[in-house]
Amino acid sequence: MGKRISKQIGEISSSRLKKHQSDASESKTKPKRVRPPAPPLSLAINASLIEEGMTQSEMQLMDNCPEAWYLRYNLMLKRKGEFSWATTYGGWMHSFLEEYYATKGKRWSVNPELRERKFITGAVLQEYEYWAGLLQIQAEIYASHFKQDFKLYKIKENETLVDFTWKGVRLKGKIDLYVFAKHLKGYYVWDHKTASRIDKQTVMGWDFRFQFMFYCWLAWKIWPKRKVKGFIVNAIRKPQIRKGERESTGSFLQRVRSDMLARPEFYFYREPLKLRAGDLQHFEDQILTPKINRIKMMLDPKIKDSVKIAMLRNKNTDHCLAYNRPCQFMQICKNGFDIEQHFYIKREHKHEELVLEFE
Repeated sequence: MGKRISKQIGEISSSRLKKHQSDASESKTKPKRVRPPAPPLSLAINASLIEEGMTQSEMQLMDNCPEAWYLRYNLMLKRKGEFSWATTYGGWMHSFLEEYYATKGKRWSVNPELRERKFITGAVLQEYEYWAGLLQIQAEIYASHFKQDFKLYKIKENETLVDFTWKGVRLKGKIDLYVFAKHLKGYYVWDHKTASRIDKQTVMGWDFRFQFMFYCWLAWKIWPKRKVKGFIVNAIRKPQIRKGERESTGSFLQRVRSDMLARPEFYFYREPLKLRAGDLQHFEDQILTPKINRIKMMLDPKIKDSVKIAMLRNKNTDHCLAYNRPCQFMQICKNGFDIEQHFYIKREHKHEELVLEFE
């Protein structure tokens, strides 16, 4: 019996050795998978798009990842089917708030419209019922919770589009509200912000955040007689409670409504932040001016292309995943444009969030 087992083990070992040798032989004959050589980095700056104007979000993207800026705002690319419920819901809420403050709360409506439906997947549409229902609930409770706003604030500007040229660079933006706060005794830029998270860590650094400071700086420049004293973040938090595995969307929305009514302070948060003397001049000198100078260098024919490529074709791979979402251009950076180009289309407008109002 022992000899028979030894013989069988020997046969198995022999067959495994032959297979290993065969695999090794095949591996020598099969070509290895090798990444094709990438073409050298080129540069084609569309000056007319830069002259069309720069927004704060565009300048921030240029800081975070120059390559993402180059693909999005210079080559005007976007990934087919690119969709974000966070962005969509934020847009819906802004539309509600614009009407709410324009009519001093006397009239408001919600319009949960989906644009570019032909590129939206079935999975996204399945979530529509929830987000449209949440909008109705949150708008209704917001209107009730903040009905005293019109006694506390005088609305001076509502969703005002700003087009301002400074140092030869055209700057654009939209200021959600510009108010005179009676209890704070001054003019404040007001920014609506929908978020999933609002806590001490989120608020930390708001008084130095580029977006908020940029809007205050614009108000400082264009409304000098209405001296800006600070800004107010009007934060609207999305629910953190989760839908049950067998729970219907309608039942879940009723739970959300009950929770929102029971603790509105969890869903609605305001933080007024006052500017110190000299804050806006410091922002202009130390934060904004270097960004403006970089933009001017991009258009300067005296600056070598090698310098511009180093400035604008730099890929910041730490920014490939931001807010738990992959960058829409990550596959281009990983695999090359020639391989991935059929997944992308051209944008119709550089700043799609502003185009309807500017046209």
